[in-house]
Amino acid sequence: MKKTLIILSLLFGGMTIHQAYAQETVQTEQNPILTGIKPADGQPVTFSSQAELDSTVPGKISALKEEILKNANDSVRVNYLRQQLWRFENAIVVETR
Repeated sequence: MKKTLIILSLLFGGMTIHQAYAQETVQTEQNPILTGIKPADGQPVTFSSQAELDSTVPGKISALKEEILKNANDSVRVNYLRQQLWRFENAIVVETR
């Protein structure tokens, strides 16, 4: 009887922890503060090659999102970071001639 109770307690505890973690992950991914804002000039970041874009942009976007979350109480800084996020989310390749 004690073994059954312990097993059920562990199972329930594990499910509760998993659900709390899953909910936190979803909230972070769906947080509206993590969406880019188009800057007034509307200029995206430009790269000279697709390879450079592909190697730089994902890391930069992740870093900007982390920085936004760290500075959530500083609306001016968050606004600036969200504009930078938009620039990287809309990055383009411009061929030099």
